[in-house]
Amino acid sequence: MGFRPKTVRELLDWSYANLAAYQVALAQDPPAYNKVCWMTRSRMYRGLHSGDMRRQSLYKNEREKLTHKDRCAYCGVTDVPLTLDHLFAKSRHGTDSGDNLVYCCQKCNSSKGNKDYFQWIQAIGRPVSIPVAERYLKNAYAHCFQANILDLPLDAAPSDLPFDLRSIPLTWDIPAETSTKPKTR
Repeated sequence: MGFRPKTVRELLDWSYANLAAYQVALAQDPPAYNKVCWMTRSRMYRGLHSGDMRRQSLYKNEREKLTHKDRCAYCGVTDVPLTLDHLFAKSRHGTDSGDNLVYCCQKCNSSKGNKDYFQWIQAIGRPVSIPVAERYLKNAYAHCFQANILDLPLDAAPSDLPFDLRSIPLTWDIPAETSTKPKTR
């Protein structure tokens, strides 16, 4: 059955810690979860939850976004004109801040529309983009911190957030194809 977070903080900490384990798993050849992944997740979760560890700054994500401004953040395509997309849609109260904007191709932008990133990516069956997932989770945490809702029970969290707490993954599945090469259309 696995871990069942009870509060907003537990959900965001657990998902972020599992994302760290996922990154460790993908760095192996072949990509797989193992004891090191679970130790990474455990240490990260305990550290985040106790306040002894912090999420990396969004600066890393901004630097990566600017370094890869020729690549769609969602699908990785590099040979098409790119647009800016609001990770948390404006229609869902997302902001125009740089932290909430990603470069993406028109196909992904149109397909995602105002959907929550995790709902959309699951619906189209595409593997999650680690940089986008990091950005999403960091922004969600910052929003919940500012709104003072981190310690609310999940079932008491407001429903008008710019993201959907119910769609935040508790686990990250390793895709069958784990190529990190940029895609072309």
